[in-house]
Amino acid sequence: RIDNHFKLVSCSNLIPVKRIDLILESLKFLENSSWEWIVIGDGPQREHIEENISFLPSSSSIRMVGRLPNKDIYHLYEKEKPDLFINLSSSEGIPVSIMEAMSFGIPIIATDVGGTRELVNNDNGILLEANPKPRDVAKKINDFISLNQSEKKYKRQAAFETFNQNYNAKNNYREFVNQIYD
Repeated sequence: RIDNHFKLVSCSNLIPVKRIDLILESLKFLENSSWEWIVIGDGPQREHIEENISFLPSSSSIRMVGRLPNKDIYHLYEKEKPDLFINLSSSEGIPVSIMEAMSFGIPIIATDVGGTRELVNNDNGILLEANPKPRDVAKKINDFISLNQSEKKYKRQAAFETFNQNYNAKNNYREFVNQIYD
């Protein structure tokens, strides 16, 4: 990035299991950098986020974009080039939202719940314990912000490669067909 404005993105329903409140609490501790949290999704916790924006550092901003069709999410990822995707859910299957972010080379910070560990590792992002404290989440985000450009580029490439090798339907289908006919 040319500017020092850090972009964090989340994409989920704004419901308790997604722990949007934990993201919000964690961001209160990100004081030494300029950042924006792009919130994709809608639900009952939207009001809680809007009511607590004033408690965040003055160098920060939150953009509530609401629920979007997939093509608009992809367009946003392509245009905005978020630095980090955040998912602090208390429960997950294998999160498609993480796969989609990785397909755009966006590194991930996520909790170690459900199948998340199958996607996220220290090469392509940050895997947190299942129930992290807000200060710990903020520290890991700050650690990511502090990486040099080549380290961030490496994480972006690793995120894309994780998607491309393991979850890209075109590649998987081709490999499946080849295995059948071999």
